[in-house]
Amino acid sequence: ARMDLALVYHRYGVTLASVGRKNDALARIERALALDATLLPALEAVAPLYIHARRWEEAGAAYQRLLQLSRSLGNHDRTAQIYV
Repeated sequence: ARMDLALVYHRYGVTLASVGRKNDALARIERALALDATLLPALEAVAPLYIHARRWEEAGAAYQRLLQLSRSLGNHDRTAQIYV
């Protein structure tokens, strides 16, 4: 149930970001990650929002976590995309 709720918050955040409501999007995606810290799509979405908000340390931490999880899952394509 927590994972499903995390996905709902993630999708809501992505939708908000797509219409320019980046601060609201960031809050929703952070909520998704509070529910499921391993949700890769949420980590992919939150890092650029942190950059937009000039929250550099949190952006760096999100990218590091994303790289760690991608590597541990053996997802080489996703890991390569993070570096690009």
